Amino acid sequence: MRASALLLVLFVGCADKRRSAQQAELPEDARGGQDAVAVLVDAPPRPVWLEPADDSIFATLRRDAGDEPVALVETPAALVAVTASGRTLRRLVSGTRISSASYDARFETIWFVQDGVLVALDLRATTSDPVRVLEQMPPLPVLLLPPGQQLHDGTCGMPCVALTVTPPNFRVFPERTDIVPGRPDDVRRIRELAKYRPVLIETGATFLSRFENAIVRPHVAPLAVSDDVVAPSVAVEPAATRRGCNGTCGHGFALGALGWSIVSAGRTCQCEEDLCIPLCVLFDPATRRFASISRASAWAPRAPRAEPLCDVELDATGTAYRLPNGVGICTIAGCRKLGGRVFAWLAAGPAVRTDLLRESDSMINCQK
Repeated sequence: MRASALLLVLFVGCADKRRSAQQAELPEDARGGQDAVAVLVDAPPRPVWLEPADDSIFATLRRDAGDEPVALVETPAALVAVTASGRTLRRLVSGTRISSASYDARFETIWFVQDGVLVALDLRATTSDPVRVLEQMPPLPVLLLPPGQQLHDGTCGMPCVALTVTPPNFRVFPERTDIVPGRPDDVRRIRELAKYRPVLIETGATFLSRFENAIVRPHVAPLAVSDDVVAPSVAVEPAATRRGCNGTCGHGFALGALGWSIVSAGRTCQCEEDLCIPLCVLFDPATRRFASISRASAWAPRAPRAEPLCDVELDATGTAYRLPNGVGICTIAGCRKLGGRVFAWLAAGPAVRTDLLRESDSMINCQK
């Protein structure tokens, strides 16, 4: 007890000396004289992200779905919320010529293009009231940059329209300056985009300004690739070298509650683009059997034809994954289509990052 009291006296004494030294640097009227009382003000609490309100579109969809994952689906005439079992929960938007839908889970906002106009739908709202943001909008997905982040080359990593909050602005990627001779497809695509002249609408500027002080949903870390070879047979079978494994195949990502793994099984290369894409299969460690990612059925002892569908995304429950090509979703019961392009989960879980696979960074198939 005496030792604790001594430490407390020393701590308080040091604090008093520091406070006296700080006050000595102030003029007499600022120090407040001998009768002044020191007031220690706590730092303001850091803002905390909060779940959308109970009466919001987001919360209503999750409540109506029960325990099922909810997929967001784009059709030419609607944006629809559908459960993993195929049950339609709600038509979020209806109309014509709907395309390029994307979902920003950080802000619970859907972006889509309709009749040449970029439109936003806030799922934290209580009613479906789409907001017009940009006119003369190209058919591209949208990336909303958080406050303070500036536009720069490579912002999206793919063709997109990047939006800024402060001040409300936009930039289309790629631009004419990004044309690279010798790549006819890229040149044609960039010239096609150059025909559009987007214009920020006043309602859009007002909508973007709402995000200036918004607290974003916490980031979901990607799945971690296993350092161990999950499926050795994939790496040593006769076709492995032909598929470009080079002794590196068989590594994988565990798919949450499904109990399966996505396993690397080779690569396909576009040599003129200096690009290699990993090929993968599904593997069940419990049964040591394989299946294709796009079917999740017909499990067999030998691996099926590998597919460039490695970068799947789990839902928040880990009981379903979304195919990266938007064709459908897969659960323990197999894969199914949902009547349109599945562009996002309402509540997403971790995803596979193909750049973590060693099969994505080698051009061995292109070497002469």
